[in-house]
Parts: sequence; structure tokens; C-alpha cells
Amino acid sequence: MNHESIDTDTQRRTAALVRSIDIAAPASLHDSVRELTTAAVGRKSTRSGWARRVALPRPSALLVGALASAAGLIVVLVLALDSGGSGAPTVLQASTLGLRPAAIRAPEENPQAPGQLAISAEGIPYPYWNRRFGWQTAGARSDEIGGRKVTTVFYANSAGRRIGYSIVAGRALPIPAGGHAAVWDGTRFDVLHTSGSTVVTWRRAGHTCILVGSKVSAKTLLTLADWQTA
Repeated sequence: MNHESIDTDTQRRTAALVRSIDIAAPASLHDSVRELTTAAVGRKSTRSGWARRVALPRPSALLVGALASAAGLIVVLVLALDSGGSGAPTVLQASTLGLRPAAIRAPEENPQAPGQLAISAEGIPYPYWNRRFGWQTAGARSDEIGGRKVTTVFYANSAGRRIGYSIVAGRALPIPAGGHAAVWDGTRFDVLHTSGSTVVTWRRAGHTCILVGSKVSAKTLLTLADWQTA
């Protein structure tokens, strides 16, 4: 039997299997498989005596290596797509900042703009909710998560309930799954319940806004958020 023709068939089958992977392997991977297989054939044809004493790499081993490399490529692509390639936080991750303690003193109402606080983020002013809804400012904080700056203002009411209103810098974050949408006055709000807290998120001026509170109803948060967007 002609060993050279067998090895040629093996190269052809190996190349066909690599090409059949759903996500194409990099060109460098195909080159490496081709070089290794060609080198193995050359060694076998020119050093037949040595080949009988030392086992050459089996084609199946080369194929396993090719598949492993392709699988690694798939994992990298999935992770990149999942993170948007930017490492940005999710809405739920950013919402946890609204449950932390305040680190900055409470901002006051802007005397030049009644109904707004003297603090803003990404050009979006925070609302003054005390006079209309009875939610007084109770501090603020500034954080960075996933490479994004997040500014949070805290509010508290007479019943001792506390909420955090966060605005995430940069382009809007993906809308989270698992919640339900509510459209008020043409603005979409997404409501989620997690770990005993209620989260309401929406987009304003191309940025993500998040209201979160523990033992605060979704209706209360939606009412506050809707008034902010008016």
C-alpha cells in the first residue's frame, strides 16, 4: 500500500473537518495544521527506519488540537459579544450602588431651576422631589463600575424608606431581561425585582437611569421616574 497516498488522504480529511467548524478557525491555525501534517509525511517518507522506532504524531491528535483551538476562539467570541466588547456593567450591577451608604452630603434644590437639584450627571439634572412627593435628599455618592462613572443621589421619606437614583455615564446599557416593561407618557420603563429590592430603569438623553429601593413599590418608583422625565 502507498503510504504517501494514505497521508495525502489524511491531510484532505483533516482539512475538511477543520473547515466544517461553524466558526472558522484563524488562518494561522490552518497553516499550523498543514505544516505539521506535511512535516510528518516528510519525516515518514525520508526516515522510514526512524519512524518505525519513534511514533509520529497521529492525525487524530492534530485534529483534537485544531478543534480545541477553535473551541477557544468560540469562547472568546461569546464573551466579547456578551460584554459588548467594553466590559460595561449590567443594569442590575449598577443598581447595587443605589443601595450603598451615601458618601457626599445631600445636594440642595437649584435656586435657578426650581424642581431640580444643584447636581447633574451626563447633562441630566436630578429632581427635587421633597415639595411634591415628600422625598428629601439624603446624600450622594460617585462610583466607577465596569469602567463607567455612576453618580447616585439618595432620597428618604418620612416613613424611613430610602431610594437611590443612579445615572450611568456613557452610552445606554442593554435593557435587562427578566423584568416587565411599562410605557408611561411615551417613555419605556423596565421594572425588575431582585434580592428584596425593586429596580426601575429607563433611558434619558441616551444614558441609563436607575431607581432602586427596598420595600418601595414599583408604582412609587414609576411615579417618581415619570415625573423626572417630564
